[in-house]
Amino acid sequence: MLPIQEIVIMLKKKIVYRLLPMAIVLALFFIVIAEPAASDQESDDAKVLRQFGEQIVKNNPSLASASNLEKAKAGFVEYLKKLSASNAGVSNDVWGRISDKLFADERTAFTCSVHTFNLQDIFTGMGINSQSIGQIGGEMDTYNPLNVNSDHGAVLIRDNDGKEYVFDAWAHATMRDTLSPLDDLYGEGETSPFNGMPKNEWTDQMKEEGYTTFFEDGFLADPIPASVNESESNGCTEFKLPPTAWAGESWFNTGISILSGQNISIVATGTVQPNSGSISCGPDGTYEVDYWLTDYSYRSDWGHESLIARIGAEGLPIFIGSNATFTAPEGGELWLGVNDKDPGNNAGLYVAKVCWGDDQ
Repeated sequence: MLPIQEIVIMLKKKIVYRLLPMAIVLALFFIVIAEPAASDQESDDAKVLRQFGEQIVKNNPSLASASNLEKAKAGFVEYLKKLSASNAGVSNDVWGRISDKLFADERTAFTCSVHTFNLQDIFTGMGINSQSIGQIGGEMDTYNPLNVNSDHGAVLIRDNDGKEYVFDAWAHATMRDTLSPLDDLYGEGETSPFNGMPKNEWTDQMKEEGYTTFFEDGFLADPIPASVNESESNGCTEFKLPPTAWAGESWFNTGISILSGQNISIVATGTVQPNSGSISCGPDGTYEVDYWLTDYSYRSDWGHESLIARIGAEGLPIFIGSNATFTAPEGGELWLGVNDKDPGNNAGLYVAKVCWGDDQ
């Protein structure tokens, strides 16, 4: 998969610089506007990357009991070693993005978002809980279609003590490309400042690069303490979806034990942007994009991204939307989720107030 970058580099020199203006416009359209098609290749790549993460732990058994930060640092180094061995490039200018769109596949066009998805899958394979794997991003004030770096994102890891750290392979490669062009862009991962950089330091670094708006309340959301006592037969509490960040998980366990026949009342607020795009919706979801409903929703007759619930890990989905009261069809833990099979590229969050008991 990775050696394709060598072909891309040659093609970039021989072909891309000869593109006609109309071809450039069309390529920019696909970079900025066109919706990428879903493919089995992407899911296959995700599986390979997760297996790669599992193998890292098998090769170093001490990582099995290591902290999230230690695991992520080890995974980041091994990922960069793979890229280094393949002489991989970095997509950090408009010509690189054009060649990526024309000649690279979904996981070898090394933009910041591709690095983010790749690392998230590796970290998942290493056993880091999905609720501790997030994203952090920044935007420049002025949008310029020729500046493909007007927004930037990276992986955020929440360590076991609650502190948060950024893993930014794109920034690592871009920094090395700027300082020593044509050198090994992904070398020296062990000493990289972007291998577990404290979140506030990363934000300060990005401000120096011209980023002014950060996705602290969109991609990240500190979980509201639930204070749930599972032995209580009734109560109320609030949850944020996602608890930390969108990282490919549609369902989140509230930890509330529900008895068969108990009444549950849920009121939800908030806004989510599917695919981190221009369309926003509330807990009732959206019906604006047909293929989101047919291809990416658990139920096509419910709004895409609508709030849903289930009792137990294998329970049938129940539509919640912005407000619903229902009787538990069986006993088990209450799960909340969204009507989206692949929410990893979402932004925004919902806040759901959950009350349960005989009098709801």
